[in-house]
Amino acid sequence: MTFDHKKNFINLLFILIPITIIAGNAATNLNIFLIVFFFLIHLKKDKKLFYKENKIFFFIFCLFTSYLLISSLISEYFDKENVFKAFLYLRFFLFALAIKFFIDNDKIDFVLIKKFWLIFLFIIIIDVFFETIMGKNLLGFVSPNQGRVVSFFKDELIVGYFIATFGIILFSSFIFKRHKYSLLLLFLLAAVFASGERASFLKFFFTILMATIFINKSFIDKKLFFSVCLLLIISFVLIFNFSNYQYFDNVKKRYSIRYEVKDNYYSVGGLALTKPAPCMAESCEGIIFDDHPNLYYKTHYGKYFLISKSIFLNNIYLGTGFRTFRKSCSDHIIVLENIYKLSTPGCTTHPHQIYYELISDHGLVGTLLILFIIFYLLIKPLQNFKIREDFFKLSLFFYLIAYFIPILPSGSFFTTVNSSIFWLVYGLYISKNKLNNNKNIQTDI
Repeated sequence: MTFDHKKNFINLLFILIPITIIAGNAATNLNIFLIVFFFLIHLKKDKKLFYKENKIFFFIFCLFTSYLLISSLISEYFDKENVFKAFLYLRFFLFALAIKFFIDNDKIDFVLIKKFWLIFLFIIIIDVFFETIMGKNLLGFVSPNQGRVVSFFKDELIVGYFIATFGIILFSSFIFKRHKYSLLLLFLLAAVFASGERASFLKFFFTILMATIFINKSFIDKKLFFSVCLLLIISFVLIFNFSNYQYFDNVKKRYSIRYEVKDNYYSVGGLALTKPAPCMAESCEGIIFDDHPNLYYKTHYGKYFLISKSIFLNNIYLGTGFRTFRKSCSDHIIVLENIYKLSTPGCTTHPHQIYYELISDHGLVGTLLILFIIFYLLIKPLQNFKIREDFFKLSLFFYLIAYFIPILPSGSFFTTVNSSIFWLVYGLYISKNKLNNNKNIQTDI
């Protein structure tokens, strides 16, 4: 394979990243393994120089992987599959380094890749708007949850997360081109909002807001930006409050704090709170479940917090092990009935919040170690560029920080989708400052 053919093939692998994420875990993992494979082949020629420049990353990534392996091996819920998954988590670290290597050494045409990503993103946005109007997406997929959009993800409610991620990458990259970014921002905000994913919308808005506040004044017209944001917010409020369209009404429930009474639960802002009801078993006759004064505890997020808390208190230092919540939950879910007099929601693979997952699976030692490693990885590259003069890097930094905002619900940090997206963004974040600078941006994009 000639150099040009190899470069074109690697470009294709990067172009297909959004498509493989939509296609599912198998396609995503295959694509990542191919990117890592070509990275390791290229690294043979430049390994000494690249290792010397990035040895701190290699060390930290090896430390992270070693910890996950140890956590799996000493777990009371030992599972060979978990040990295998812990070892294979190394692929995401190599994926981030591969991105840095290919960009730093001009092995890929990132301008071309971004153009394809922008096309894919607009197709997804159009599909989101289509589904909000028609009730199903362009392929006929119907969301399993009212007020949420599924788009091309079929049964995974993550389209808002997808749009927010690639929207941040592309918006922050294209923003300097003659400052014509308002329309793109409008589409992104509207699409993430319409998806019904509150956490994704808040993370997206937090990222853009913080990046705009901290960027050097000479790089962006802040008055114009904040005026556009204010106009967009007012528009959303007017549209969603005065529209009688059924889907908008469902979305309003998710973003409002309206209190509604359903057959067997209350609803506050789209969150289901179970109604008080008597226990039907003979062993607990006369006890009223779900009559707790703390409303949060009556939501499924609150119940998973209480389960995670119980797991943590019984495994304070090391937790129960890497990705073991599904198993440990079944041993601790009884605390909801016995201590808090709450009905049980059933166990899931993760507790739907990153800190709940960390404290239950990794305990105090593991949680502090993981957070230290990740925040070190985020802060360390700041010394290599003037972040206040780079909206692209600044946006990626705050988007990665947004993963760790307390309280906001989230998927498991260690799943294929979340890990591939997080380390994709991180790989772009640590790459040399060739992606977005004043001299080149006008001609390259």
